[in-house]
Amino acid sequence: MSRLKLETDISEGVKDAHFVMEAVTEKLELKQKIFKELGEYSPPNTILASNTSAMSITKIGQHSGRPEKVIGMHFHTFFPILGMLIEITPGEKSSDESLKVSQMIAQKFPCLIGKRFTVQLEKETAGLIANRISLPSGIYFEWLIDYTLDSGFSFEQLGALNFVFGLTDSIGLDTSYNILRYFEEHVSPDFAPGKLLTKLINAGRVGKKVGKGYLDWNENGSIENPPLIDEKATEFLMPHLDAE
Repeated sequence: MSRLKLETDISEGVKDAHFVMEAVTEKLELKQKIFKELGEYSPPNTILASNTSAMSITKIGQHSGRPEKVIGMHFHTFFPILGMLIEITPGEKSSDESLKVSQMIAQKFPCLIGKRFTVQLEKETAGLIANRISLPSGIYFEWLIDYTLDSGFSFEQLGALNFVFGLTDSIGLDTSYNILRYFEEHVSPDFAPGKLLTKLINAGRVGKKVGKGYLDWNENGSIENPPLIDEKATEFLMPHLDAE
């Protein structure tokens, strides 16, 4: 930790870097702007990595001036197994050398638990692997929340979904919203963000990091006054949650 240095000037921060990791919010235009600057200010051989969990590496790095040096390196942070995973993604012009070096670097990152493992995609795809698999269930829950509210139940009755609310708040509603918008544009209109999620985003309730998302959070990171597990609402929800 003593070797870490805070720098707010991107040109100073990357001027001597061999490897740069970008981890801003999931907005393509913002990532493209940053990669353009990284291409201008970092040494020519520097590898530029994005922590995107959904977006095209080719599009992110298209203004970098060095597409062969641009790769994706997505760190999963939730659940014990996924928390060990790093997904490495090539862009259309990523070089084999850039991918090989990135694999070596990824393997050196420690895990909070267990052993680090990496997966390299053969080609880029929206959502990489894990989000490509999990996002359909996410948009299903978005639909279910809106459907339940439209059917006359109040949010305060939806305690049966507190796990979903807490998980989404921890990820960040803005992150989930931006990923869904990206999928809506690049995969299918069926991934359009739900009505309640959109309403919360517009109200600035973007998750645990600001103390309010689906739920309210106190300074200790605990939920305050969560929705109750209402018998009638749960009975309404259960047929839609039955895995069979």
